[in-house]
Amino acid sequence: MFGSLLFDLAPGVPAAKPLSGAPPPPAAPAGPTPQGIQALAFLVGGVWATTSGAATVSERVVWDATETFLMTEVIQSVSGQPAGLARGYFGYAPAAQTLLSSALSTSGTYTGGYETSSPDANTWVFAMMCGSGPNIQSVQVTMQHASADELTIAQAIQVDGAWVTKGSATYLRQCDPSLA
Repeated sequence: MFGSLLFDLAPGVPAAKPLSGAPPPPAAPAGPTPQGIQALAFLVGGVWATTSGAATVSERVVWDATETFLMTEVIQSVSGQPAGLARGYFGYAPAAQTLLSSALSTSGTYTGGYETSSPDANTWVFAMMCGSGPNIQSVQVTMQHASADELTIAQAIQVDGAWVTKGSATYLRQCDPSLA
């Protein structure tokens, strides 16, 4: 769900065939807070999208065949035209009790990291490395699940040893148009 980290707003990266998605899952019954990778199961279903100006980042999340990893596909479009693609995953390291995330875009941008804290049941903080070539940056990403169909990703970058807020993106879950 860190697609907003992967792309500049420059168009020109070729598009690829999207993964198939599923309709949003029904609301989870009240009960114990999910643990491990199950804590992010709410991401599965529909398409999560955020828009800034003419650029839109759309993300699909599906389970792998064994429901061990959440596979992500990120498509950036500018003025309605495909401009970038990334694929990645969320996983869980049981021994460390830590969520992991990684993605690589067709432009060569890599992002990867691990959960450093979870202040509450709907918020996760990740320490990430993001960039390509000599332009690798440490990024702190906070993912907050505000409601069933809303997710906010806030990011800060490290500049001269201090965290500087870079901004945030609010993703809204939409129906998957490939299933219409």
